Amino acid sequence: MASSFLGAKGLIASRTSGLNKSVQDIGKQKDKFSTRLLDVEARYRKQYTALDRAMASLGTTQQYLTQQLAAIAKN
Repeated sequence: MASSFLGAKGLIASRTSGLNKSVQDIGKQKDKFSTRLLDVEARYRKQYTALDRAMASLGTTQQYLTQQLAAIAKN
């Protein structure tokens, strides 16, 4: 009975092998998830940069239009 638990193909060895396989699979999943997070972060940074540039451009346009409307109002 002890050999069925402790042998090379016993219950404990099989269970240990299964757990090690699960740990490896979780490690691979973690690596894939980390890669996805890096991709999402890069995409968000790119989008934020584009938005920041657009907002700066709109601010410049606002100043220009304000000056032009003020000049028209003086006439």
